[in-house]
Amino acid sequence: MASVLIVEDSYTDRKKLKKFFREQGFEIAGEAINGMHAALMYSDLKPDLVTMDILMDNKDGFIGIEKIIELDKEAQILVVTSVREKEKVMHALDLGARAYILKPFDEVKFVSTLKKLNIQ
Repeated sequence: MASVLIVEDSYTDRKKLKKFFREQGFEIAGEAINGMHAALMYSDLKPDLVTMDILMDNKDGFIGIEKIIELDKEAQILVVTSVREKEKVMHALDLGARAYILKPFDEVKFVSTLKKLNIQ
């Protein structure tokens, strides 16, 4: 069973993501509310996947991506964001995120992206 660390400052969005991943058979390794918190949790949890929002209070997702990639260059980070600015999404990918999904997310598209990342 694959595990996921959900990084999202919105309680409602975390709840939706947890429900989605449980339905897909994932174990919820943990939840973080900002990028720095995620980086601190990553080394202990070693999840198969990290979902990362980009814009969060305090320490944003860019910092989280950067710090997690410093710890593990092979980390599977999937950006899940409402940000539609191409430059910001491309910056996240340049930092090491593997793919992105726009919120509100389409479950079929989400499953397809997970398959492309070979995470099931």
